[in-house]
Amino acid sequence: MGKKTPMCLINELSRFNDIQHQYHLVDETGPSHKKTFTVVLKLGENEEYKASGSSIRKAQHAAAEKALNETKYPHPTPKTPKKGVRGNMPLTPTVELNVLAMKRGEPAVYQVYEPPRPPAATLSPFAPPSATPPIYDFRGMYNQRYHYPRGLYCATVKVGDKEFIGKGKTIQAARHAAAEEALRVLRDLPLPEHRNAKEQIADENIKSPISLVHELALKRNLVVKFEVVSESGPSHMPSFVTRCIVGDIVTESEGNGKKVSKRRAAEKMLEELKKLPPLPQSSESNGKEAIDAKALRRKSYPKKRRNNLIRKNNECNESSTKEKNKSTEQ
Repeated sequence: MGKKTPMCLINELSRFNDIQHQYHLVDETGPSHKKTFTVVLKLGENEEYKASGSSIRKAQHAAAEKALNETKYPHPTPKTPKKGVRGNMPLTPTVELNVLAMKRGEPAVYQVYEPPRPPAATLSPFAPPSATPPIYDFRGMYNQRYHYPRGLYCATVKVGDKEFIGKGKTIQAARHAAAEEALRVLRDLPLPEHRNAKEQIADENIKSPISLVHELALKRNLVVKFEVVSESGPSHMPSFVTRCIVGDIVTESEGNGKKVSKRRAAEKMLEELKKLPPLPQSSESNGKEAIDAKALRRKSYPKKRRNNLIRKNNECNESSTKEKNKSTEQ
């Protein structure tokens, strides 16, 4: 929290003493590009403070600061910061795990299971005497509601291929316990290669899996299609599933961004395409392809025409050169 301005402190002072304050612009001198403004601050009924500045706001602040130093009115007691302010509170395990999962590019998926109820045999009045009766807690005379003690909630959190379990008396406590177990393991693990959707390949010579899939599909005369199948999760931590289709082969992958899921689906497709039998290659076709490639490189394409723009300087130069040529001919 920043430091309060003198004008703000004057507002608090007048509110604390139940008085009124008013600023008056009394003088304005100097040239238009460098003026000096004079302001008078009337505080209560008897106090007045005069100050000048290069702008009206600066003059007001100067008058307010002068009033704070010289006023006879008591100042309000400064407010102490409240304990447990949100900015000073530590992060909960679930929030910390969400941040770590976002860095890893793997969504954190929670699932909570309610504690099991006692078996129906023990609740029945016709249960055998060997069955232990439930411990009831009577609450309410009219509704005749009976409550039996239940066990702990169980929560599981899945981050990538890893799953962690936690237990607690409430759903939130179980989620926090599962997140703590996940943090103990994931903090020590290195981040995967695909950390976020904006990450690009450092080496330009290495082709991306998407372009490699297109190249392999082109050699086999197959059509490549990428489509986003589903989108789930909260707005701050979305999860996308992208499907890659090449001929009859279909692969799917999940990620916290469309680019990440598309890239992972392409990587899976590359593994499937590598399993296919190699294409038959003939020497004649290879020779023709090489000749065609060389011919395309050597082929001279027509140059682009320049803009039909004639400047005045060019016209003068052309006319002067024509006159010089005529004079030399004569």
